[in-house]
Amino acid sequence: MFSSQEQESLKRQSLSAEQVERLIVGLDSLVEGALGVSLLIACGEDAIPPLRRFLLFGSPRSIYVGRQRAVKALSGLNAASVLMEYLLLEKQIHDPIVRYSEEAVESTAARELAKWKTEEVFKALLTILKRKPLPGAVEAIGVFQRKEAVPGLIRCLEDDVARPLAEGALLALRELAKVELIATTRLPEPWASRELASSLLRRRSALRILVSGRVTAAEWEQLRFLMFDRDPTLSLRAAGLALAMAAQPDISLATRITIDRLCAKDWFVVAEAEQILLENFDLTCSAVETEITRQGQLHDVGSKKVVAILKAIARCGEAA
Repeated sequence: MFSSQEQESLKRQSLSAEQVERLIVGLDSLVEGALGVSLLIACGEDAIPPLRRFLLFGSPRSIYVGRQRAVKALSGLNAASVLMEYLLLEKQIHDPIVRYSEEAVESTAARELAKWKTEEVFKALLTILKRKPLPGAVEAIGVFQRKEAVPGLIRCLEDDVARPLAEGALLALRELAKVELIATTRLPEPWASRELASSLLRRRSALRILVSGRVTAAEWEQLRFLMFDRDPTLSLRAAGLALAMAAQPDISLATRITIDRLCAKDWFVVAEAEQILLENFDLTCSAVETEITRQGQLHDVGSKKVVAILKAIARCGEAA
């Protein structure tokens, strides 16, 4: 890499093609790579062609920091067209570690592109999401807050890495996305009796987004059937929504479903059921007291656990 004297000199004068290449090679340096980004940006447009060659035609690698820095340099040089070209380039990478690393570079490029809120950039990000749930593209397209992004964002709810970002983007678009979110809760794939885990996670996320805001009576009618879903989490969340809306005549059924979930083996489900009963204690208090009496007469280990939970809910509800 360059000495400190050379670095100061480079900041004050135009660089030769050889010096620019040396800077690009030095982007991998943990010590001086970040400085190389600043120096390349200072080079102006002359640095764009070699950076483009490095990014588009250089070999992806497991240690990807140098390629990420090349993306940062191109962003600093306002080379949005090169970043789009790189993102849209079809890449066949067989090594899973290298493929994961290159996706980190692609995510960086997508996030940088969010600075240019143009139609061309938006369409490029949509194209990327159709190919794969790239986290950076999910985050970047969320910045646009456009309804056209909703189907792609909903598909990303099936991916463990992209899901939190997709949920955040859809929360911002919630009113515009309601029709698609309701529709996707009704779509187990390939079918209800043999639903894929990814499909179930998508439907759970969609319902979580819907219940985070206001749901109308007409929309509830489209979601009501979820109280009978095979998945206990979906069933519970639909019941919680019925209670939050005080949806007549579903309050008794929703309360029964929620209390039944206290017997679940999954403690996350149990905790969610507790919270729903407590938040809606004015509607559920009578059923809670009745269930305490009923379960107390059974004298088995499971019933004792449920009674303890219900008594704690009753104490907190009455105190509140």
